[in-house]
Amino acid sequence: MTPPAKSKFLFRKKRSLGCSAWIITLWPCFTLVPVGSAGLIHLRTIGTGTSGSANGQFNTPVGLAVDASSNLYVADFGNRRIQVFNSSGGFLRHFGVQGTGPGQFRNPITVAVSPAQTLYVGETLNSRVQVVDLQGNFISNFAVKGSQPENIPGEPREIAFAGGVVHICQVGSAPATGVKRYTAAGDYIDLLATPTETYPEGVAIDSQGQIFVASSNRGKIEVFSPTGQPLRTLGSRGTAPGQMLNPRAIEFDADNSLYVVDDLGGRLQVLDRDGNSMLIIGEQNQPGPANDRFNRPSGLAIDGDTVYVADTGNQRVQVYQITRDQITLAAFAASFNLAGADAEALSDSDVDGQPLLLEYALGTNPTQADSAAPQPLLSADGQFQIAVTRPSTTTGLQYAVEASGNLQAWSTAGTVVIEDSPTRLRVAAESPNLRYLRLRVTLQP
Repeated sequence: MTPPAKSKFLFRKKRSLGCSAWIITLWPCFTLVPVGSAGLIHLRTIGTGTSGSANGQFNTPVGLAVDASSNLYVADFGNRRIQVFNSSGGFLRHFGVQGTGPGQFRNPITVAVSPAQTLYVGETLNSRVQVVDLQGNFISNFAVKGSQPENIPGEPREIAFAGGVVHICQVGSAPATGVKRYTAAGDYIDLLATPTETYPEGVAIDSQGQIFVASSNRGKIEVFSPTGQPLRTLGSRGTAPGQMLNPRAIEFDADNSLYVVDDLGGRLQVLDRDGNSMLIIGEQNQPGPANDRFNRPSGLAIDGDTVYVADTGNQRVQVYQITRDQITLAAFAASFNLAGADAEALSDSDVDGQPLLLEYALGTNPTQADSAAPQPLLSADGQFQIAVTRPSTTTGLQYAVEASGNLQAWSTAGTVVIEDSPTRLRVAAESPNLRYLRLRVTLQP
């Protein structure tokens, strides 16, 4: 394959009609994933891995939460208590005993730290949500068992805070199932009604205020607008990437990537906001004690770049670090597994470390040594990953993705998800015959 002559329209940074544009060309054309979720590194394990009641031991760890000091709170379900650990996994304290009184617990299943740095604790057998301080001292009953709209007739599940609103999942027979919303003062607002067959166990709110609800018995995640209108559904029941068997807890990281712990699926999965799978750790029917193996995981918390997963059946919490290898660039090109007539695109005639395809994409001279250009990264699952970094004050950017089989004829291919700044992108081409992708970033006048 002979690359086309250099074209300012196709491959170079251009300025015309008051616009500026950058082109990115990639091979293969299948998937470009957000760098922010490129990988997770296992850091440590909290807990002994065997059931017990000693300090640092668990009897069915479930809900997780992190405070502003990066201390971890674990709902120790079977021991009817909350255990607290520092950011290095060291035991700090525990509080709570079995009972129905203030500050007592009967099977605490969920914990959440509020913006005011108080701890919300949801209990299954007491059908209530208590508020305590971070030392475990009782403050109030936020929601209690009963039949009124503000009550919890079933059992509470995951709790999330956003925009001064408290979101509490509750499970039980219809119409008790759904996500109840309250003001921070505890005044009831409304119920986000999910289909009656759902079992809403997880809730998370993205940077746009959209509400994501994990329906565990349907293997799906339902998405609502900030005002509570149903928008779309992510996933389906199954074990393929993007599918779930029994999603229990969900959380967003700083890049708006959605983390999902799948109880029956035995895994942690990372999705983009459209439900596309970007990373999977763990596997169904592989519940062993090794790192990255899960036995009925059911709790999740994210603190910056640290991810905590309640590995419930293994009586432990596994801790991960999010890896972020960013490439700041105006344009780049990549080729992969080219062979035969296409292999010429990988040749480096001026021996400067840049193949012909990259030279033409960046508009540099393929017969003259140039400075090394940025290269894309390849994730562990064989997907390309990049970040396009722009000033946070820049607005009005437009993104278009085109695909080609020959670097000359281009057509629209797939979509680009714009998530934050630095801008992180995910692109999927529509046909294996379209072997190249290019990304055009245009600043409108």
